[in-house]
Amino acid sequence: KISGDKFSADIEKSKPATDAEIIAMLLAELRNIANAKRADFDDTESFRDWAQSRARFTLARAEGRAA
Repeated sequence: KISGDKFSADIEKSKPATDAEIIAMLLAELRNIANAKRADFDDTESFRDWAQSRARFTLARAEGRAA
């Protein structure tokens, strides 16, 4: 559907992300979710599931719990 890990992919895994990098990653993902077209999804539930999954994954990355 929508891919947009441009900012999160740019953050090196070998060093902690700076606050600015984390903010950029969060903003990029919020934009992906906000700009997603519901027509690309089968139904409202699949859209909600996708958005929640992206949000949870991005929060985990920002909090240092996901790679």
